[in-house]
Amino acid sequence: MEEAVKLHILGQNLRIKSTEGEETIKRAAACLEKKLDDVRNSSGAVDSLRLLLFAALRITDESLRAKDELARLEEEASSITARMYNMLADSMADSIVDE
Repeated sequence: MEEAVKLHILGQNLRIKSTEGEETIKRAAACLEKKLDDVRNSSGAVDSLRLLLFAALRITDESLRAKDELARLEEEASSITARMYNMLADSMADSIVDE
């Protein structure tokens, strides 16, 4: 069910309809506000469009890095699982031979 969520970002009152729920939307908005504050403090930008563009670039970069890290961890987990499977298979084969 769509729910309307009221937000205030960069001096703008927004009403967003979403099926994600109010808590999720407000959490995302709070994250965006923090990123906008970080950009404002580090770059000195005051123009809303520039702030949003810089924040979007930073958020995109963080997202891409997180996806790369997730892929690396999935590969590592797969490799560990394969080694464990092989060790278990070898161990079982050794115990069958010993009997």
